[in-house]
Parts: sequence; C-alpha cells; structure tokens
Amino acid sequence: MKTYNLIGAVSAIALLFAAPAMAETAKEMNKEYNQNESYGSRAKDTGSVVDRQQNNTEAKEDFSKATKDASAALKETADEIKAAFIDEDVKVKASHVTFNKRTTADGIIGKPVVNQSNDRIATVEDVILDASGDAKLLVVKDGDFAGMGGKLAAFDYDSIISRQADGDVVMPITEQTIDKVAEFSYDKTDKDNVRVIPANGYSVKGLLDGNIVDPAGKKLASIDNLSLKGGKADLIIAGYDKVLAMGGDKVAVDFDSGRLVRDGDNVNLKLSQNQTAKFNTFKDTHK
Repeated sequence: MKTYNLIGAVSAIALLFAAPAMAETAKEMNKEYNQNESYGSRAKDTGSVVDRQQNNTEAKEDFSKATKDASAALKETADEIKAAFIDEDVKVKASHVTFNKRTTADGIIGKPVVNQSNDRIATVEDVILDASGDAKLLVVKDGDFAGMGGKLAAFDYDSIISRQADGDVVMPITEQTIDKVAEFSYDKTDKDNVRVIPANGYSVKGLLDGNIVDPAGKKLASIDNLSLKGGKADLIIAGYDKVLAMGGDKVAVDFDSGRLVRDGDNVNLKLSQNQTAKFNTFKDTHK
C-alpha cells in the first residue's frame, strides 16, 4: 500500500511541468547577466566603473527576481492536503500529500482543447474512468466558448499529446474531426449514430458530485476532487465536518481503497466495514 511522505515538497509531476520554464528563465537571465558583465568591462576601459557596477547589480537583481517568480509559479500549480487516510492494511496515520493541481479533475475539466497549431477547438467536458480507475475517454464539447451548448464527442484519453503551461489540453484534432465523429451520450439506451458511455464507465463529473460512503450507503465525506496520475485515478480528495457545505477538513484517500457505486447520475466511493471504522478513527484522531 502506498504512503505519502511528501511534507514540505512539491510532487515530481509539478516539478516536471515547471522545470523547463524555470530552466529557460534562468538561462535567459544568466545570458543577460553575462552581457551586462561584458558591457561593464568595456565601460571600465573608458573609465566608467560606476556603470559597470550598476549593470551588474541590476542583472543580479533581475536574475534573483526571475528565480523567485519561477518558484512562485511552481507553488501555484501545487496543492497540499495535510492528511492522508491510508487503506485498511496499514495503521491509520497522517502524512502530508502534495499534488499538481493541473493533474486533477478540477484542473482538466473546463479547460480549452487546442491543436498543435494552438487553435482552440473545444472544451474538456468530462473524463470517463473504468472500474479500476483507468482514464479511458476524454469527453469534449465544441462551440462552448461562450457557455452555450455544443456537440459532445469522446476521444481515447491517451490521444492527449500534452498539457500547456496554462493548462490547455493539446490534441491532434480539428473542428472538422468533431463534426465527423459520432456524438457522445451518457444515456446507454441511445443507439443510432451515438457513442454511449461504456457499460463499465464512470463519469468523473459524476464522481465529483458524489460522496465517500459506508457499506450501508451513509455519507462519510463529500468528494471534492480527484488526482489523476499517469492516466489513472490516484487519490480522491474528500471533505468532512463541513457546515453548510463549507469549511471543514480535507483528506486524501487512495482511489483503490473502495468500490465505485452509482447513485443516479452521481458516483460514490464505498468503503468496507473495516475501512469505515478506520476512517472514522482517522477523523476523530485528526480533528
């Protein structure tokens, strides 16, 4: 069973997204610093030592600022949950969990879909998981840029090429691609020229409207977010002890700790009796 001992750190995924930008920024500022160094040397030859010192000081300040800005941008992509509830085969304990916001359900649903030419094509509507948590489909909607309706279409999740720094999803599709493919439907009874959600498919949007429940279906916590790692559901971020759906505490739960069950259009994560007891102990211990 996994443990999450990442106190005071950001996730490797967050570093992976941020490292190229930080490296490029540092490279450019170092280049500017060297140019100013050279300029200052020439100024010294003409007796302008003050100019050289001023240019070097400004270059150092700019370099320091760029480093701080890159670090701040990195922190903005990360979120930290103060406690993780570990599955029933491990003693209940708390640890800090840090994850990249852009790899969560909230970080992808609603984001623009662009092609390799950076043309905006659609908007991410949903992600469809199978029972084991593997992301199978990415549901997109065209013509939704002003909040209006549009055609739903589903593509294999692994057709995503990359994520841009601003979170946009890059896919090799065009508006004509969406026009040609079958429309996607959540209604399994739809048949003609429609691609319906798989029989074992679960909507991530439905999961975000669901809860963590005990074997009898009683609510233990509300599901607030879902962390996706390598195209697979990794952690469920849940909130409990809320007042009027606000405040309370958050906990990270292994996705594979429970079993997905449908509740109308929503999806819940059902824990076993033993897991429920441990979860309640966890909440009592970490108030």
